[in-house]
Amino acid sequence: MAAAIGFPGSCMRLHGVLLLLVLLVAHASNCSYDILMVDDRPFKRLSPFTAPYWVMSAALNVAFAREHEHGFHHVRPSNSKVPERMKNSFKGWNKVLYINQLLNLQDRSQCKWILYVDSDAFVRSSFSLERIVDRLLRKYQRPHDCRSSAIFAAEYPIDYAIKLENITGPGGSLISDDLQPTWINTGVFFVRADCPASMKLFRRWLAWAALLNDDRLWFEWPGEQGIMTELLQPNSYPPAVPEGSLEALGNLQDIRDSVVVVHMKEFNSPFGRDIQHAWGSSEEDARLRDWAMADALLRIGKADPRSFLELCREVLHRSFLWTRPALVSEE
Repeated sequence: MAAAIGFPGSCMRLHGVLLLLVLLVAHASNCSYDILMVDDRPFKRLSPFTAPYWVMSAALNVAFAREHEHGFHHVRPSNSKVPERMKNSFKGWNKVLYINQLLNLQDRSQCKWILYVDSDAFVRSSFSLERIVDRLLRKYQRPHDCRSSAIFAAEYPIDYAIKLENITGPGGSLISDDLQPTWINTGVFFVRADCPASMKLFRRWLAWAALLNDDRLWFEWPGEQGIMTELLQPNSYPPAVPEGSLEALGNLQDIRDSVVVVHMKEFNSPFGRDIQHAWGSSEEDARLRDWAMADALLRIGKADPRSFLELCREVLHRSFLWTRPALVSEE
């Protein structure tokens, strides 16, 4: 009898859990999800294990997008309208300029998340982007609305048997003894394209850069990453602070409050749970990156030459040329 009395309560609890899951799925399904890559390097050696990493990562990401019915866009920047002195600007600015333009043209009537990934990064999760975003927002206790307009990852040192310091510097390596700033890594991030706060974030990102008297960050690492790090974490990267007042940028705290900052182990690092960002410039880092991408191709059954070539052709089919704007200004 005691068991019988307890049974209805168990059913009600189960019903409540199922109802919550249904509501979460229904909410997530109201959004669309796209993967975006921006890279101007040539597609060559289109065979598995010998292709350059930027080809392998694009193939992996288009395979993921196809499996989960997400959009995929591969943007190839052109400098034809860029002033001569800016043609050698740091490549990281291309994504900021492109997404800034994209957000200004975005239809705001429909929820849309964009996952930007650098060409040394790929989605490794078997779950869809909607489940990844939902998990992150729930874990970091953030709402599923425009109060969460973007998701970035912060780098932190990780102690193992050997000392691993994050390092995304141009001469940096996965293995380093030099303490670095706690970077907001801009190699992988989510942005909700229908939210006004997202548009403000990218406008302020570019407007902040335009305020700098020293244009070093336009041409050298950390480039756009240094500015985003200082924007979201004040006093963490002083070289990115312009002389004078930041009043022209408006209320930066509102923008900071709308950005979700997660640990790099979620994504955006060689240890990323959902998205692996295989950064690093040493020979050892290159070997680790190649192994990670080869392993990923094998796991999804796309390591044979025919399947890999099919993915490369799909990437090229979804690629398009984009002319960089000549001027950087707040629109």
